[in-house]
Amino acid sequence: DYFADAWNTFDALIVVGSIVDIVITEINVKQVSKESSVRIFNPKPAGKFKFKVNTSALPYVALLIAMLFFIYAVIGMQVFGKIAMVDGTSINRNNNFQTFPQAVLLLFRFLDLLVNGTPGWFGLDILSSCNHR
Repeated sequence: DYFADAWNTFDALIVVGSIVDIVITEINVKQVSKESSVRIFNPKPAGKFKFKVNTSALPYVALLIAMLFFIYAVIGMQVFGKIAMVDGTSINRNNNFQTFPQAVLLLFRFLDLLVNGTPGWFGLDILSSCNHR
């Protein structure tokens, strides 16, 4: 009965995947600790160190940001998608959640203006217009 629902199956898959990840990580930590103890007793000479930038996590960070934009765009479409667009107000053809691309663009504008801290932030007008309709 539990696996009859697709969300329960998805949830079980996530839990099993997490457990497998924890086990694999524990196995790799034991192997790394042996290698690091060898490095302690055989250090490199001081002139041999080079600065190295680790960009291996960069795609994962970009994927996380894209996933958050996707989630909030879908939530915005569900909550604010039915608000009528009226030219001359804050909810118009450029600022709305009626389509997915428009929702993502509006979220990007919110993020851009939030990060830059613009004094005349238009986002408050849009949010108050969504609240009254």
